[in-house]
Amino acid sequence: PETPETLCRRMAEHFDLEIRKRKLKQVAVVEFLQPTGATEGLGGGNLAGYGAAQVRQALATLAKGGYVVWDETLTTERTARTKCANLGNAKAMETLAAGNPKLDAVVTGVLLPSGLEVQFTGRLYTTANGNLSEPFKGRLPLSEDLLADLGGSLDNAKRPTGEPYAPAVVAFAKTSTEAASPLLTPGFQFPLEVRGRKPGAKDWTAKPWVKALDGDREALVFGVFKDEELQVRVWNNSGNAVACRLSVDGLNTFGQTRDRIGTGTGWVLDPSVNKETPSLTCEGWYFPKAEAKIGEVLQSRMNAFKVTDAAESVAGRQRFGEKIGTITAAFYLEAGRAVGIGEGASEVRPLKVVDFKPGRLAAVVQLRYVDEKELNK
Repeated sequence: PETPETLCRRMAEHFDLEIRKRKLKQVAVVEFLQPTGATEGLGGGNLAGYGAAQVRQALATLAKGGYVVWDETLTTERTARTKCANLGNAKAMETLAAGNPKLDAVVTGVLLPSGLEVQFTGRLYTTANGNLSEPFKGRLPLSEDLLADLGGSLDNAKRPTGEPYAPAVVAFAKTSTEAASPLLTPGFQFPLEVRGRKPGAKDWTAKPWVKALDGDREALVFGVFKDEELQVRVWNNSGNAVACRLSVDGLNTFGQTRDRIGTGTGWVLDPSVNKETPSLTCEGWYFPKAEAKIGEVLQSRMNAFKVTDAAESVAGRQRFGEKIGTITAAFYLEAGRAVGIGEGASEVRPLKVVDFKPGRLAAVVQLRYVDEKELNK
């Protein structure tokens, strides 16, 4: 089956020709869209941001000085007040183009799950008139990992045997994503807790979550405060070591890379001893100071999770750059290499590198966070 990486590369090659044909000079790639109820909104899972990053990198390589592809920071700054629905509106695009440098075009994509596949449409809008160029179309076969990348939570404990793309496996995972979050199911093997600490406070406080609709899907959401620090605590009650790929805002907590669910470095979680002691407490993004080798202990810089710009609402991630925060934890049974965390100081922490081959996907949980003031809305 084709992978998201090759499909995004083909999309970049398609739009590289369009950009050159139209003599465009300044191009931005924005996060892909997904249907959220009756409208299109920013994707709720990792795939939307990951796909945009893949296309952005591929276009930058193909450009070779013929045009400039904006980086993610500049793109977010320029598009922060643009609604997804306004892409293609001539007046809105003219406003979006204004500034120095002048933006000539916006590239995005739409992810539409359909049966056992994801229909993928690439779009290029010129800001001079809002015209949509010849779109790019492709299809990705669904897998259990890809369902999680699209924003689903699932408990795969009773999964049928078969490869990740097998129809029975995908059908089971799809049904699981449509059920209540595994975090609400008694006996779920991988409980997760988010704790917060307000500025000046010494103690961490558990963040209660509520059920809310994100488009047509039920999500678990908790409130945060500006400048509040967060930590994620995870338990492993499976009785065996598992790999946990933990991401915040679509960025892997190890190395702050933008990865899909099934890629990137993970944390190895030994079985939890009791309810008071989690297998993993992650307070930020970790950046090792050396290349990882099996058996070594690395010194790692840790940048704490700190709320700097909370989203405005639960209902519609409609503005680019104002995302509802997403925390994703994917658990894999041992079948690869991953990293386990040891004890250390608050700023420099030792990480022991261990040999662990992630195998079958065991579960995925996703949480959202929003401004505490908006939570009741």
